Amino acid sequence: MSSKLSTLKESAASLGRRLKLKHQALNFYTLSRCSAPDLGNLQCISIASGDTDGYRAFCVKYGLALTEKYLQRIAEGSSFWCLASETEVLCSGWLAWRQPFYIRETDFAFDMASSDTGILFNFVTVPAHRGKGLYGTLLQAMVSGAEGPAQFFIYARPENQASCKGIAKAGFRLDGTFPAKEPEKTVEYLKNLRFTNITRKY
Repeated sequence: MSSKLSTLKESAASLGRRLKLKHQALNFYTLSRCSAPDLGNLQCISIASGDTDGYRAFCVKYGLALTEKYLQRIAEGSSFWCLASETEVLCSGWLAWRQPFYIRETDFAFDMASSDTGILFNFVTVPAHRGKGLYGTLLQAMVSGAEGPAQFFIYARPENQASCKGIAKAGFRLDGTFPAKEPEKTVEYLKNLRFTNITRKY
């Protein structure tokens, strides 16, 4: 009985996810290079892909919770970036390059191994420091400072106006808004970025 109940719950969750995705869309943006921003009194810190020890030390220094999820990201090839004062991390994000990637918002998985495009994702600004332009500044610091990618790709939900404004202010070009219910448009776009093995679960 418990096995059947578990299966029913999984089926219901899958259906709910499918229905939710049907009504979602993402803005897709790209940018090649840009000039390094003026950081003022802040510093841009980056933890290279594979440097799990460096990330552990960083978390200890700034009193941050160490999560297995983030350690796994670094181990799998993503790098961590942030803007910080001497005592506090104000804004942070991630860069993935030449590795498998999954866009949860519209359920696209693909491989970046053959592409020169890096993906910027999972940005967070501490609430007390929002509205100060830190998101756009960090994006510029990453694009100007990251070695490897020749181009950078980022996405945001159209209704998230704060993120869209920060991305545009950093110099990114809006390539289009792609609804999840029209997957062929997203597939064509991702192929143009030379991403391969594009799949969906839902």
